[in-house]
Amino acid sequence: MKHFLDKKSAAEGLPPKSITAEAMEILSGYEWPGNVREIENLIEQMVTLSSSQRIDVDDIPLAIRRKPGRSGSNDLISFKELPLEQAVEQLERQMISHALEQSRHVQTRAAKLLGISRRQLKYKMDALGLSDEKQGSGTGGQGPGKN
Repeated sequence: MKHFLDKKSAAEGLPPKSITAEAMEILSGYEWPGNVREIENLIEQMVTLSSSQRIDVDDIPLAIRRKPGRSGSNDLISFKELPLEQAVEQLERQMISHALEQSRHVQTRAAKLLGISRRQLKYKMDALGLSDEKQGSGTGGQGPGKN
């Protein structure tokens, strides 16, 4: 995993990042059905989304953190008890909120982190009733009506 951390950090022009022991324990306990490619993709995502020099448990996607029987996941929504449509909505809400936090509420950057266009992000935010009050339109400038 260190190789992928160093590789992605260098590609992004960032100093090398490290992984906390707790995060490494979770990653080591995951079964990795996609093998090496899945690990590399996850590391790339975590390096991009993490605003700190250390990858921590909060930087690991929910699907990996929520391994059945794992303790300490009380703060996570239990998707298995929800109808599919509600579970998808809750997951989108969490992912969008996390991307906005990681991008300091710059919608263009949040959209890039999510792999969607800013227009798609804005549509999903409106549909989910999410507002982005920190940066107005989220493009780094003042949005409409924010004089």
